[in-house]
This record gives sequence, C-alpha cells and structure tokens, in this order.
Amino acid sequence: MALIAGIHAVVITVRDLEASASCYCAALGWEAVAETDLPATVVERLWGGCSAARLRVLTAAGAESGRVHLVQFAGSAPASIGFPDADAYGLFAIDVYVRDLDVARQRCDDAGAVWVGGPATWHLGEPPNQVTVQQGFVHFPDDVNLTLVVPARPRRTLAWERDPAAAATELTSVVVCAEDVEASKAFWGTLGLGLVEQYDAEFAQPAMARMVGRPETFAQRMAFLVGSATARLEVTGRPRRFSDAAWRSLDNRPHQRPGRSLGQGAWVVVTDRLEEAIQVALARGGRLLTPPFAVDGEVYCGRRVAVVETPEQTLLEIWGPLPAASAELLLGR
Repeated sequence: MALIAGIHAVVITVRDLEASASCYCAALGWEAVAETDLPATVVERLWGGCSAARLRVLTAAGAESGRVHLVQFAGSAPASIGFPDADAYGLFAIDVYVRDLDVARQRCDDAGAVWVGGPATWHLGEPPNQVTVQQGFVHFPDDVNLTLVVPARPRRTLAWERDPAAAATELTSVVVCAEDVEASKAFWGTLGLGLVEQYDAEFAQPAMARMVGRPETFAQRMAFLVGSATARLEVTGRPRRFSDAAWRSLDNRPHQRPGRSLGQGAWVVVTDRLEEAIQVALARGGRLLTPPFAVDGEVYCGRRVAVVETPEQTLLEIWGPLPAASAELLLGR
C-alpha cells in the first residue's frame, strides 16, 4: 500500500502575504482555507530559519491536496534568485489545469501575473499512456513559475468534481529538475513512497522550449509519477539520447529553502505511517534533517512532522496522522 497519495502542498516564500494571496485567488479562483503563526523555534525545526513566520493555505474548491502554503517571514524578505530555468537543477514549476487558456491568461493579466509563453501544444509519453497538452507559462509573484494546462484527457481533480464550472483546479503537478532521475524515481516510486510511474520519456519539442525560454534545440527527460490524489510529480533531467549543448546544468538547489530565498522551497506529503515513511525515505536515498515533532496551530493541528531532504535535494515535510482529538474536532464530533 502506498505511503503517500501525492504532493499535499508546496511551500512558497513570499514578500507580502496579502499581495501574493490576492494574485493567486484572483487569477485562479482559489481561496484561503487556513492560516497560522509559526514561532521561530518551530520555523527552525521545519525549514532551518531563525525568524517567526505567518503561513496561509490556498486551494481550489476546498481540495484537501494539491495546496499552496504561502509563508511570509518576520523582518525583511529573503533574496530573490530569479525565476528558475528549465535546465537548472532544483524546483522548477507548479501546474494547474484550466478550462480555457485565453480566459486564464486574461485573469492572470488582470491579477498582475506575467504571461511568459504559449499557447504551446505537444505530446508527452508513449502510447497507450501518451498525453496531449496545451500549455501557457506564467510568472507569479516571488519567483514562481506556474504552468497552465488544458489537457486533452484531464486526470481526476477534486476542484472540478466539486465545482465543474471552476476556472482552475488545485495543483495538478509539481516539477523538479533532478541530477539523477533514477534516484528520484526510486525514492518516490512504488518501491519507495508509493507513487506509480506513468511514463519516463525523452523529448525535444521546439514549442515547449520556446515557451519556457530555452533554445529550440533544448531537450529534456521527464518521469511522471502519480498517486491517488493531486498533486502529481514530474521529475525532469538531462536526456540520455540527445546530445544537447543547450543544457546548462545551473544549480538552484542550495538556495531553495523557505526563508532562504523567495519562491518554491519545500513540499509537504501526508502519511498514516510516519515512522515507516521515514525509514523508506532514508533507505531510498533521503536524509533525515528533523526527527518527528508535534506542530500546533490551525494548519498542522498537532500533527507530528519529520523533515527529510530528498535525492533531488528538495526539502520535504512528512506529516503523520492527526492526533485523535484534532481529528474529531475537524470531523465536527
């Protein structure tokens, strides 16, 4: 049985919590569903920071997964490292489904996000699992790349099940560029935390390269891993069968931590078997940074949380089961 169902949330460091949340909600139709203050002692154990922080949870139609955790730290904002490039090792982008790319572009423009490229259409994977997508690429506040996806065959999303008229869904995928794709697949896959590989493809598509600002000769490998819930995982990397001088292998990984720089800095997964998940993560190339400890407040609700560094050097919060009292409270008992 899989230890996780998908990527529960991404953690994004922002300059201004109100301004950033307003952009996501206006552009995507998301809503804030929880908020909490984290003292410096908890921040240090979660992310290695040294100041208190305010965390706000955004999602679409109340979806319990595929969420965004916006975090503003006390004091001055951390440095900007710029919007990640598609060939830079580290966290690259977050993806959402949208029904209409023109409408989504107008909403993003009105909200203050910056349209970068698209629409672009291409195929990913091989038959029978080949997927056709139309995409647009947008810069959101605080160095966040967001990909708008109009899929030919959309996978299940909670947002569209609950509100079929919603302009956008919860996060459908998160994208990381790994130095060792095989190590990432071992960590996240069925012999690791339990996601199922749908395809591992190598491709060179000029439309995609133009959209993300790379030369048309740019090639890429992508492994797509899914669970029973959003968000899914796209692990990209240097392709094996292309000789690609356009690949630069920049490295953003040392900077991408909450509070260390703006933008995406960590992921969250939820499990019912915390100790087992930790052991599997370590056996599959992860590194334990913080042993389990309880985190109070509206967002964490007293869960025990461990922090692991993944093989692609992503900071990963692993959330254990809710305490019985918190679970009963959330269920309205």
